[in-house]
Amino acid sequence: MTENNDYSYLLDIINLVEGNEKPDSEKININFEAEFLNNNIGKFNTNFVNLISKSGEFNLSLPARTLINKDTDSLISQLINKKFDKTDININHFDNTFFHIPKQGHWLSINNWLYGSLPKTWIESINDYLDQVWVSSNYIKQCYIDSGIKSDKLQVINYGVDPLIFNPNVEKDDINVSKKIKFLYKGNLSWESDFESVLSAYTSEFCSDEDVCLIIIADENSDINQINKIQEVAAKNDCPKMIIIQKDLKDEELAKIYAFSSFMISVKKIDGFCADSVNYMSCGKVLITSDYGSILDYCNKDNSIMVKSERVYQAKKSIENIETVDYPYWGEVDLNSLKVALRKVYEINDIEYNDLCKKSSKSIIDQFTYIKVGEKEKSLIKDIINQPIKRDVQENFNNILLEGLNYLTKGNYDKSEISLNKALEIYPQNESANFYLANIMTAKGEYEKALKYNINSLIINPNQEDYNNLIGVILYKLGDYKLSERFFKRVIYLMPEHGGAKESLKAIETIKNSQFDNKDIVHDKRNILEQIANENISNDTYSLSVCILAKNEQANIERAIKSVKSIADEIIVLDTGSTDRTINIVKNYNVKLFNWEWQNDFSKARNEIMSYASGDWILMLDADEYLELDNNENIKPMLKNLSKEKVYQTKIINFIDKNNVNERIEHFVVRLIPNNQNIKY
Repeated sequence: MTENNDYSYLLDIINLVEGNEKPDSEKININFEAEFLNNNIGKFNTNFVNLISKSGEFNLSLPARTLINKDTDSLISQLINKKFDKTDININHFDNTFFHIPKQGHWLSINNWLYGSLPKTWIESINDYLDQVWVSSNYIKQCYIDSGIKSDKLQVINYGVDPLIFNPNVEKDDINVSKKIKFLYKGNLSWESDFESVLSAYTSEFCSDEDVCLIIIADENSDINQINKIQEVAAKNDCPKMIIIQKDLKDEELAKIYAFSSFMISVKKIDGFCADSVNYMSCGKVLITSDYGSILDYCNKDNSIMVKSERVYQAKKSIENIETVDYPYWGEVDLNSLKVALRKVYEINDIEYNDLCKKSSKSIIDQFTYIKVGEKEKSLIKDIINQPIKRDVQENFNNILLEGLNYLTKGNYDKSEISLNKALEIYPQNESANFYLANIMTAKGEYEKALKYNINSLIINPNQEDYNNLIGVILYKLGDYKLSERFFKRVIYLMPEHGGAKESLKAIETIKNSQFDNKDIVHDKRNILEQIANENISNDTYSLSVCILAKNEQANIERAIKSVKSIADEIIVLDTGSTDRTINIVKNYNVKLFNWEWQNDFSKARNEIMSYASGDWILMLDADEYLELDNNENIKPMLKNLSKEKVYQTKIINFIDKNNVNERIEHFVVRLIPNNQNIKY
């Protein structure tokens, strides 16, 4: 179906010539802690070792604990436990990340986190001790930045293909499939790879008599239950053709299957290196993929078939008991968009297909061979060596900061100020050093200097209650009572139990109307202070109205109200004609109670109660239902990550006493609704 005679990738191989060997004394000594197992990380590391070893500018050693398998390159085995006098740079790259501070030399980590928001424990280690972090895509780089990692720490090192194996001139492997369009899926059958969506879209879009086949290359460790499910689906009379290949294939074997197929479907929820996709494109074949995530470093509408996807958030700030900075997230494909894409490529003409194939391979081979990627790696290593070792700088800074803090606690403000200013010479924007200096200036009565230092801290961390409180104190001392009051109120919002801020607000209340409110003293800083005072507090969440319909529910209404009162900004009960004690029970709680004449129409009743809601979101409950959550504080933070254009189903569990047996029935019902006048029952 396609022909591509582009051999430009051979130039990379020709240019990779051993030579320019430097004497050992001039080489950069690299200690590379990594795994070389049969996975994409192992392949990346093997390519890295081969390139570094051939450059003539580096000495390379692998520690004794290096993870290898029986097929590991012989060069790697020779480098294990190789000795040299001094380590210039330590590099680590494992599937499971750990941070172990090296004894000497610079420290670089090749590290991908695939769930959006980073683990909390990583932030300090990366910012304060690592010289650099390599991530595999611009998407992951932005995830790190959004989690609080300094951007100058991060470099994008994309996956590099081996063009001798994956190229548009690979011989095809005929696997006895006669269908015209041969879709390919490769990977495990896990949640992360979203094989469920691939299977659903393919089997619902095509019929058994259409000229298509889905070739599934499943990892050897794929869940046997998933394999059985595929086989059951494939056995149905109306199912389009599917075949499963489940064995450990070498790259050369994969490349031949890639060349035989027509399109690869890759709509993974999470992906780091995108190695399978990039290798496939390098073979001059067309990828059907998400318009979200790491794959966007390689794919666009000109060289791939892009499928609509959207970011989806986890409800808790954790992944597998690892606490994260914010709510983890990933991309999920739109099933209808995927089905449209499959139909589109089924009907594609040869000219358009061949054009896509050529653009696909060219876009990868021109930019993303492992040799081209390796040139960037070598350049970055040389640059790092010429910089100060980050953890040495950090240790020096920590010692100076601790010295300044010790003087401060002893009341020796002059010596503390000297030490803290030395610390600021190293890191001018360090929030702690600025905050301690602000305290010193406040104690010495130099309020304008204190304001300058404290603003520096507050710009970095605007929701830190101590920084806001000290700003309030300084503004109070300067006579700007109204602005001071606003900052004390921010403190109370951030920490409701803050006694000092409450007392300060009482003091301001007694004087602000009777004394001059001095606004001129902070003239040049007023704009930034106003901006911070007006800034939305980051841990704020959308408000929630819980709406409960009731009629003669005296046995249940109390339980329903109690189950939601900790998360509801308001609880609204619409009574439709109770003659029992329901209304009296409701009046015992801080609930908005409305009466409405029943019109034999649940839709009208629900629309009526929704009209009283003032929250951003509405949770609809029946009076005989209740919320049972282990950790219901996650409900409201989750709301800020939901689309205001959608309604959401919740799982309802009914317990039915049937023939003296307590039967449990589960079903899903739309209950969580954005407070939008356009959305009605």
